[in-house]
Amino acid sequence: MRIIRELPVLALFAVLLAGCASTNVGKEVFLDETKGTGVMVASLTKTTKFKMFAKLRGVDTTYKEAVHVTSEFVTSDWGCPFFGIIPEDKPCGRLVIMELPQGEYEFYSWEGSLSGGLGTFIVKPRQQFSKRFRVTAGKAVYVGNIHFSGIGEDTSMKVVDMRERDLALLYRKSPKIKPENVLIDILK
Repeated sequence: MRIIRELPVLALFAVLLAGCASTNVGKEVFLDETKGTGVMVASLTKTTKFKMFAKLRGVDTTYKEAVHVTSEFVTSDWGCPFFGIIPEDKPCGRLVIMELPQGEYEFYSWEGSLSGGLGTFIVKPRQQFSKRFRVTAGKAVYVGNIHFSGIGEDTSMKVVDMRERDLALLYRKSPKIKPENVLIDILK
């Protein structure tokens, strides 16, 4: 009986947590300049066992988002093994397709966590950084593959141009986005 009374609370908690993880736009998304929005496209991958996310924010706005590589609330495009090592040549993660208001944005930090018998171990970048890009109304911008690798304090992030793989997946997942409306702006 106690579980039944707590179900609404648990459902509300799950909905609130889902807001913390960025979700992809659906197949029906279309680029419309009059909406004042565009689409940011990036793949987030990892070869570390840590649960990883990148921190995204608007440069001149209060917008902030945690963009997860994998989580309970987002679907992976490249699955992570439950046990074992993730090979460097077969990273796991997903393609992120986010609709955002026109403007300038930046990935400015990241965080990883690993829970075990001794508690939770958190890793963060050693230095601050800013990886900026611009969202243009009516366009999609591909910013690259944000990849996390390493173990513990040696965990790091790099950006790689994986447009051939990622854009092919974008066009399958969101068929209303056409190649002529995609800008390339690999994060530097």
